[in-house]
Amino acid sequence: MRARPFQQSLPADCMVLTREVFKLVEPEGKVSNLVYSSTTSHLAWVEGSKRVFLGESQKGSCQTIANILQENDVSLLVFHHQNLIVGNEIEGLMMYDFNGALLDKLQIDAGVVRCISWGEFIVLLDGLGQLQLIGPDLQPSSLSTKYNLEDIIDIVVASDKIYVALQDGCLLYTSDAADEGLGVDLGGRRII
Repeated sequence: MRARPFQQSLPADCMVLTREVFKLVEPEGKVSNLVYSSTTSHLAWVEGSKRVFLGESQKGSCQTIANILQENDVSLLVFHHQNLIVGNEIEGLMMYDFNGALLDKLQIDAGVVRCISWGEFIVLLDGLGQLQLIGPDLQPSSLSTKYNLEDIIDIVVASDKIYVALQDGCLLYTSDAADEGLGVDLGGRRII
């Protein structure tokens, strides 16, 4: 499908920072998740709550490559290297190639709340508020146990740190190569 400019009236005092807006896809259902890979120009989105679409964006158009029906509601989409990771709050993670073929499935107790690609690793927050690091071998390692972290409500990943928000309002970061002076050392974890 060739993209065409999207026509919509904007208020006269509205500043738009793009030259044109193009409609890439006309979904049949409401889009609930969206992720883009700037390295491969792939785009993935969820229509409704269980149907994942994978496409490739090229010169103002998007070619749909795969339509993947999930058993459970999708909670997140993440690109990790040459794979699409689909997560849900019941089963865990499913990893697909760019043709939509299932490569692997990783069961996560209580499902997945947040998942972030971090170099060769995947940083994951599960439904029990536990922080896990998943290596290239897809074996999860509990950072919550290693750093004695409980009741995590959110995470953010930087180049060499994992920032953690706890239920009690405390913000921490953990890193083996953390810069001195940025926080108080708590034996492998630091308070911001």
